[in-house]
Amino acid sequence: WWQGAVAHLEAALAPLALGQDLEGLPAAELLHWGVEAMPRLRGRCSDLDARVATGGREAAQASFDCITGIQRLSALLCRYYPFRSRCDGQPSSEALLRTLHQFQNTISNASIARAMASGGQPRPWEVPPGLPRPVFIVGMMRSGSTLLEEMLSQHSQIQGLGEVTVLHGMVEQLASTAGLNSADIATILPGIMPLLPDLRAAYLSAVGATEPRKALYFTDKHNHNFVHLWLVALLFGDNARVIHCVRDPRDVGLSIYRQAFVSEFTRSLRSIGQVAKAERDLMAHWERELPGLPILHVSYEELVTRPEGELRRVTDFLGVAYDSTMLSFWKDPSAGSRSDNPSADQVRKPLYNTSIGRWQLYEEQLADLIAELPAGAGASASSQAPPPLSSAAVDATSRTPRDAAESAVEEAEGLVSSSPAAALRLLEGLPASASPETLGKAAVLAHRLARPDLAFSLAGQAVALEPHDPMLRFKLGLVAAHHSKLALAGRELTTALYGSTEASIDGFRDPTPFYELAEPTLRQILSKVLEGFERGEVDIAVLKSAAELQVPLCDFEFVNEGLHLVEELRGMCGLAQAWQVLDVLLHAASRPLPRSQHVFCSRVQQSKEGSLRFQQQRAIAGLAFLRAQLEQLAAPRGSDVLASASQAVGLFQHLLHVDREACSSCGVLLARALLLMGDYPAAFRAFRQDFLFSNADRLPEALAHWKLAHDVEQLDYLESLELLDDQTLRSSRQGLDHALETIPQEGVFPFFSAPDDVQAALRRSYQASSHLPSPRLSGPALNPGLNLSAIQALYEEEKIVVIDDFLTAEALEMVRRYSMEATVWQGVKRMGYLGAYFQDGFTADVVYQIAEEMERALPMVMDYGRHTLNMVWAYKYDSDRDGIQLHVDEAAVNANLWLTPDEANLDPESGGMVIYRQEPPIGTPRSEYNNQDMDHDTVRQQLEEAGGSVSVPYRQNRMVLFKSNLWHVTSPLHFRAGYASRRINLTYLFGQREAVMCPAFLHPGGAAAG
Repeated sequence: WWQGAVAHLEAALAPLALGQDLEGLPAAELLHWGVEAMPRLRGRCSDLDARVATGGREAAQASFDCITGIQRLSALLCRYYPFRSRCDGQPSSEALLRTLHQFQNTISNASIARAMASGGQPRPWEVPPGLPRPVFIVGMMRSGSTLLEEMLSQHSQIQGLGEVTVLHGMVEQLASTAGLNSADIATILPGIMPLLPDLRAAYLSAVGATEPRKALYFTDKHNHNFVHLWLVALLFGDNARVIHCVRDPRDVGLSIYRQAFVSEFTRSLRSIGQVAKAERDLMAHWERELPGLPILHVSYEELVTRPEGELRRVTDFLGVAYDSTMLSFWKDPSAGSRSDNPSADQVRKPLYNTSIGRWQLYEEQLADLIAELPAGAGASASSQAPPPLSSAAVDATSRTPRDAAESAVEEAEGLVSSSPAAALRLLEGLPASASPETLGKAAVLAHRLARPDLAFSLAGQAVALEPHDPMLRFKLGLVAAHHSKLALAGRELTTALYGSTEASIDGFRDPTPFYELAEPTLRQILSKVLEGFERGEVDIAVLKSAAELQVPLCDFEFVNEGLHLVEELRGMCGLAQAWQVLDVLLHAASRPLPRSQHVFCSRVQQSKEGSLRFQQQRAIAGLAFLRAQLEQLAAPRGSDVLASASQAVGLFQHLLHVDREACSSCGVLLARALLLMGDYPAAFRAFRQDFLFSNADRLPEALAHWKLAHDVEQLDYLESLELLDDQTLRSSRQGLDHALETIPQEGVFPFFSAPDDVQAALRRSYQASSHLPSPRLSGPALNPGLNLSAIQALYEEEKIVVIDDFLTAEALEMVRRYSMEATVWQGVKRMGYLGAYFQDGFTADVVYQIAEEMERALPMVMDYGRHTLNMVWAYKYDSDRDGIQLHVDEAAVNANLWLTPDEANLDPESGGMVIYRQEPPIGTPRSEYNNQDMDHDTVRQQLEEAGGSVSVPYRQNRMVLFKSNLWHVTSPLHFRAGYASRRINLTYLFGQREAVMCPAFLHPGGAAAG
């Protein structure tokens, strides 16, 4: 889907000239969509990546396709304003490689010596007392430089400065001044020599290293500085230190490609491999040609798996004492603030080793990358014999031979892909002396080798040896989750994440790394179980375990997923299964959560969704509302649905009182729960309050030329009634006129895709002209002369009744004037008409008064109280646009009333609606019976042949009462131009569609409804 969406975006934007700003709104809308899609696409790719370890080749290909989608979308955005300016300054892949090769070929010890001979010997830099020395952290991006700097920054003698661009900027400026490319800088080396003191002073001033400070060193972590180590050597000599971060280039390449950086070389696996090789070659060149510049290679793999040993190498290299606080880098509140790159978020978490060797999962997809790397490129530089460490204790540790079990597991890990049978033999033969940690690693390998029995055995042994080790419990939980032992998985993962009453986990403080590994797995399990349950492949016990497995997460999103399933089951008349799922969700959502989970989740949550407890209460409220809907379907005729609806009302009122902003949907759900109870005055007050709170700016979500034309006409109408003063009219007209001149004639566009000046003008216009009357009838709404018995008898037989003169004259005039005056027409429909809904401000008292009288007057039609009001809307049309296409409404009874005078209709035999005597088959998804893109002519012909239709011409005050599950469509419209002649229909939906669609429903206890 994402690949198709990106391709669609590319095709839509292709005609635009690259040098042209996006002024056309359709293009701007698409580009806006692309920007909004990027984080969603990244999230989708992360989910797919989490499945690769267990999903095999198909999962790897799906994940890689998603990554390629990110690359294509990123490259596309780079071509267009306003992103073009960020990308244009990046060198091409060819230019970057030329630069790397040219420096290697032109700058050497000999060329520097010649430059010194002709340009002057620079004086060595003598470090003034108290001033810090520079440490340049260089290497390929995604090689661990951000992690290393974050660790070193915790040392009292080292100040981390992040990505300093000064050195690179100096070289660019020198080359530009001389009219050269930076790669040709060697040709002016003699001229640079006299400038070195000034360049050095400028650099130190730029980084703030001109005054004494406590730290002995400061770090400059600009990866690209590896290109300019010749200048580092000239400026600082052996008073500088260079730390070269090294990582398996296959992992580097995969990580770079996944990030979709703006640099052009990162968009091709082949060019990434070429740059990685050139970087290694250039670093080897500097080591040969700059012997006076101290360089230390630091392995990412060693830094992650044996951090203390690798950090001791670094501190010995710098000549400072080892400081154990470097291992707790992620606890520093400023962690990640020194760099603006994808690693910034990662260094706010404890160390994890899941990125080591991850390229193996994508080996087939990385063929182009691997082909560019020399043989043995995976060998880390730090695999060479490291220099002696200053700590005798660490020395002794490094010399201790690994036990046989650990060696066997490491050997097995290397055989997983090439010889799985041999790997299994090693795991099955582990000696009894194996440590818990080794057993845990072995369990993960057994899981990867699809041996759940062995994985359970090994993980169980590990936990038995170290029951308080959260990592071992976590591994056991994940193995159990992957192999459908969901109850065991839930217990172990909860204990690993948050502890338990049975065992305290000593020294364990932060579950973040476990949580981030577990979250995608748990969500994926639930999605699969829900799909399986809907297909009848999974029983309710498995669903119950899968739902309870979600409880350790920091949100209640699983409830929303489950609610979608309940809705699907209800739509297929599977009420018994819907009740089962609802009970499972209620049980899981109502479980008390440990305090440690509340504390952890409050710290990591970044959204405005409220506390974990608030989210839990909101989930329970939503479940209570759905339970009330199901109870209404199963309730005997004449009975009130009060218990669950009352509970939902109380919960939503509480949530709105606590934090209305964090519960954006609670106001509407409160009102809908009140509708279920039949308390329409309270429901409409709740709708009104929610609208006033959530839409204070009175702004539409979308814009269209014909929407703005309507708003201008409505302004003139309000002015004619003296409901707007001249000043308000002028200011409002100015904004609308400006928008009309800017917005294209055709199309519907998101409001926030409009130019800023248009948005500002419309915001002023809509706020100034807002008019929200709420007229109330003092007399009856329905015509007292109606033959109610005949209407109900005909409805019972035909399910379609046409009733003329339905409202009293007072009620008709009141609701029509309200529909013309109220500035609530914010629903912009692509077929060219406008909608007003009660959740969007269409909340006048007269609207619900009509509904109340209809229920009292037509009890048989309303199934004696079971079909309560569930939706009200009004639609307003242009004189020359089409109406609503073929569809079915989600209700039991549809009551459609026309408000515009008959003289506005230029074709008295049309302008109304056509109702077909056919219903969609049970189980038809909403995407089919409300699909505006289907072949409407073909479907209408099929419906006509199958059961015929009833054509109802337009008449003012004509009510068309029909079974809502019947297909229906608006007839062709031919109305006079002008605001007063716009066709307006008022629609009431009563009851739930399933009440008249499904043959029978069951009570929760199993008894059939009456």
